[in-house]
Amino acid sequence: MRQSSKYILRHRRSLLEENQLIPLIGWLVLAPLISGAVCWFVSHPSDLVPAATVATAFGLLLYIGGAVQTRKFDRMTRERSGESICQFARHFRGPEFDPVVVRAAYEMTQEQIGRADLPIRPSDSLNKDYGIVNEDLDDLAADIAEVAHRSLEVDDQNLVCGPVRTVAELVWLLQRQPRLPA
Repeated sequence: MRQSSKYILRHRRSLLEENQLIPLIGWLVLAPLISGAVCWFVSHPSDLVPAATVATAFGLLLYIGGAVQTRKFDRMTRERSGESICQFARHFRGPEFDPVVVRAAYEMTQEQIGRADLPIRPSDSLNKDYGIVNEDLDDLAADIAEVAHRSLEVDDQNLVCGPVRTVAELVWLLQRQPRLPA
């Protein structure tokens, strides 16, 4: 008997929670770079003002971009209050749809954008609404395929349907892929 889609992502979440070394490794890489920059500016103080100006401008742009994205997601969350995965799944009715693919696409898209409270709609543009670019989309599709036990191999009998622009197209793409043995 197949496991319910409601429980399929719990295993993945526990694996993500176990992998807490990634931030530590990031800081271990970042700390020598920061200390090297501090040493450089102590020995070359004339370079400090231009570098600090560029770093401040870059940091300000990142902050403003993040604030704009957060406001956009907050507005979308307010507009979609009361919606859930149920409305999303109703768009993909029929026996041809694997509920694991549908649930994985919904929850992992939320995980990708970092907003578990934002209801996802099938018509949402991955790039315009969520800022998911091609490289991130490839990673998202691979993660969903892994959870849903789908192949992303492309050959003559498994042609990919074309560019994926919306969440619905992502579900359709993964739904058309052959199942992998469990």
